[in-house]
Amino acid sequence: MITIKEGLGGQALRLFSGGIAQTVACAPGKTYVLSLFQKRPEGDAGASGLILRVDFKGRPEIFQAILPLSENWEERTVSFRPPEGAAEAVVTLTPERNGKTHTDVAFAEIDRLTVCSVQFRSRNIMLQNLEKEPSIDVINLSLSADRAESNALGEKPPEIKQTIPWIAHLAKASGASELPPRLVMPWMLLVDGRISGHGSSWTGAPVPQGIFSDHVEMSVRFDQPRTLSLIALYEDTADPARYTRRFAVFARTKAGIRLLGSRANNQSPYNLFAFDPVEVESLLYMWAGSGDGHVRLMEMESY
Repeated sequence: MITIKEGLGGQALRLFSGGIAQTVACAPGKTYVLSLFQKRPEGDAGASGLILRVDFKGRPEIFQAILPLSENWEERTVSFRPPEGAAEAVVTLTPERNGKTHTDVAFAEIDRLTVCSVQFRSRNIMLQNLEKEPSIDVINLSLSADRAESNALGEKPPEIKQTIPWIAHLAKASGASELPPRLVMPWMLLVDGRISGHGSSWTGAPVPQGIFSDHVEMSVRFDQPRTLSLIALYEDTADPARYTRRFAVFARTKAGIRLLGSRANNQSPYNLFAFDPVEVESLLYMWAGSGDGHVRLMEMESY
């Protein structure tokens, strides 16, 4: 089972043989965030992670993610969205050790475990309502203002571009034959409101990181300045190796460039950055590494 570290405050889920479980009320269309503090028990270096599973009563869909364990107390956050028709969710956490789940030994300590719904005060200004799945032939096309339809507020969708900066002349001078992989994930999937149900790799192959290239960018340019105070980022939950380890989000404002949020060793599939309201002309997301070398940001939201 998982032992609960007491004395740190907060609310923990109840214990049961094989892990802990709790039934929580939920509603379709809402975003739910599970947050906890965790660590390995002292002297146990073999514990690898916590398996989070969310079953929705009356629905076949299952949400699952693995949260890596750390030597010291660290927070982990993950987000899920109930499918249509789901009124209750059963949240289960079980320990994983050497790739296998265990039910009779305490392999992890957790505290301040909470599940809450997140309600934003404004709409997601990056959300695009797509009538059908975009095709690969539009991968490198940005949504230009002259062909974009305005919404009910008269606002046009942002222009989004994904790029892999590559020092071509240096690579050529060095006689390098390696080239950056081709982008194969349409940018529309990063702003369609879906955080699962489709592929995640932007390139279908690891991104070479060396003297010719060391990061990948996604720029978001608005038709007019927008006031933002929150950025939410969703990763592929299939495996911790897919979580983006190093990344940063910048904003271009009238006053210059401002850092909105970053991680140097991210171990969570969900990151929410809150900051004082700022009038933003454009956003820049910079990926600088992950466990498997792929860029796998699934969704980006701005409020």
